[in-house]
Amino acid sequence: MARKQTSSLQTRSNLLGTRRVNVKRDESTRLRVRGLLRDVLLRGLLMYLVLTGLMLAGREVFSSVAEGEIFHLNAVNLDGLNRLSRDSVLAVAGIHEGMNVFDLDLLQARRKLEDQDWIKSATLNRVLPDGLRIQIEERVPAGLVVLDELPYLVDASGEPFVVASQTEREQWPELTGLTKTDFEQYENGCTLVRQALEMASNYLDHRMGRTAALNQVHYRHGTFNLVIGQAPTTVYLGHGPLGRKLDRLAKLWAHLTKDKMKAKAIHLDNRKNPERVAVELWSAPDNEIDEIVSDLDDEYMNI
Repeated sequence: MARKQTSSLQTRSNLLGTRRVNVKRDESTRLRVRGLLRDVLLRGLLMYLVLTGLMLAGREVFSSVAEGEIFHLNAVNLDGLNRLSRDSVLAVAGIHEGMNVFDLDLLQARRKLEDQDWIKSATLNRVLPDGLRIQIEERVPAGLVVLDELPYLVDASGEPFVVASQTEREQWPELTGLTKTDFEQYENGCTLVRQALEMASNYLDHRMGRTAALNQVHYRHGTFNLVIGQAPTTVYLGHGPLGRKLDRLAKLWAHLTKDKMKAKAIHLDNRKNPERVAVELWSAPDNEIDEIVSDLDDEYMNI
């Protein structure tokens, strides 16, 4: 019995000793972990302070350098000008020599330039340390359209971009018959203008363009008519290949000129009989027009 009690006491003592050892080990581990965390935090804080200091110092250095004379605008390369002047473009963009290149708001300057009537697009790029490159694409007039009695120059895309002066108005055949309502769907309006420009170009390239001046291309009821010559003469083209109609018009015009007749209107738009030509003369009395037209139909039926 005494031996059992003694053995039990020794076992308890051993357990207590083991627990004390474990407690000491846990405490030592916690202390080491705390120390490691403290070191990590201190190192991280130190690194943060160092990086912050470097960034602030770098910013000050950059700001000091950027504000130096080396970055003062000294060279502006401006390309693409034809109608516009260099001074006017720089003034609109708010750019002047001597300003700091980093103070330039290139996006805002581009928007200001592209808001101008004669500028289609603008590209701006810094050329460090002291340069700027500006590429301008000017609009090139391709014709003239009259919208609600106001004449506008149009470019090759068919887009009206500026009200034409009297001098400019005299340089181009007019596209008439369109209104601003036709541009409510903008691309549709531009498409009609492009079609009219193409028709005018084809006429001017044809021998008729050297025979009778083109005054107007008139849009009416979904088709284009031509107003040509001094009389003037309205040519109703209708639908169908333009080249063939211009060939027939040239032959008819030669006959009329030979016979010293001036046509008020020439109709090449007969849908039922596309080969039929009807002519209305300026000099004929009203009661004789039908007879003259009939005679011309017979004579020029096969033109």
